[in-house]
Amino acid sequence: MNRKPIIILVVLVVALFAIGVWLYSKYEHNVPVMLRASKSSAVVVEVVKVKQAIFPDHINTVGVLHAIQQTTISSEIAGRIQKIAFQPGTLVNKTQLLFQLDDRIYQSNLESAQAALDLSKGTYDRLMQLAKGQVSEVQIDQAKSTYFQDQAKVDVNKAYLAETAITAPFTGFIGYNKVDVGSQIEPGEALADLVDRSQLQVWYQLPESYLSRLTVNESVSVRAPVNGQEKNFNGHLTFISPNSDADTHAVSLRAIIANPDDALAPGLFVHVTQTLGAAQHALVVPEEAIVSTLSGNQVFVLNGDKVSAQTVIVGSAVNGWVPVISGLKIGDRVVTAGQDQLKEGDVVQVATAQ
Repeated sequence: MNRKPIIILVVLVVALFAIGVWLYSKYEHNVPVMLRASKSSAVVVEVVKVKQAIFPDHINTVGVLHAIQQTTISSEIAGRIQKIAFQPGTLVNKTQLLFQLDDRIYQSNLESAQAALDLSKGTYDRLMQLAKGQVSEVQIDQAKSTYFQDQAKVDVNKAYLAETAITAPFTGFIGYNKVDVGSQIEPGEALADLVDRSQLQVWYQLPESYLSRLTVNESVSVRAPVNGQEKNFNGHLTFISPNSDADTHAVSLRAIIANPDDALAPGLFVHVTQTLGAAQHALVVPEEAIVSTLSGNQVFVLNGDKVSAQTVIVGSAVNGWVPVISGLKIGDRVVTAGQDQLKEGDVVQVATAQ
């Protein structure tokens, strides 16, 4: 029997085994950290220490624009629309005619009331010219009462007649007419919307921890897309809510924003930059350390070789760093990488510490 092939095969196996042992002994200490860590239950993370830094004297948030003056045009009286005197979507001036009601009935009522007034006034004047004793005080009082009642009826009918011309209460943009010529309307019925856009109000909120740094008339700017480009609009803070929301721990604010080119409109979402008091020192962490949850923001804090989830209140990020309003102290070590694999109490292995 030829044993030569068997001998060759054994030699090859021994040689391959020897090479494997040599390679393992050579590269054993260069196995990546994460590969070695996978053999244990520890999660490999990166951490940084919470530090103190001088933070800018402003904070960014988002808000919604609202009109300062906005109303629904309606009529004080019933009537039939005779004329619509505007083009929907255009600028109308204060006192400009918007709707004209059919005034024939009101004009007739005024003329009738005026005729009654002329008669009662004449009667009253004649009685007053008669010599004392020729007419009783009762007759004079009755004539006077009738005269005054007729005068009041004339005034009321003049007011009704004036209401047939429905005008703009202020300068603004008029919306689409909700009625047409010939429509019969009732008092208070909505006819059109009127909005003043020369100045707008932005409604927004900030964390309650900033309350002490907010003052009325402080500068505010909003940024919004205009013709495909971001544009800034300046204004000032006009209202600070006296109460903080118990659920969100935020304070409601309002500011007036100039809109000279009529580029903005109520309802738009805008980016708001609120100027605060002087710049202050603040605790900061990298933006990537913040984990957003349904109950708020949190970070994972390293204690020994375990982590704990800590709820934090933070401000707006600037250049990758986030100011921590509450929840951390200087020197705390927070996880900046690997937290997507963590839960409360997990054992971790630090790959990089800063």
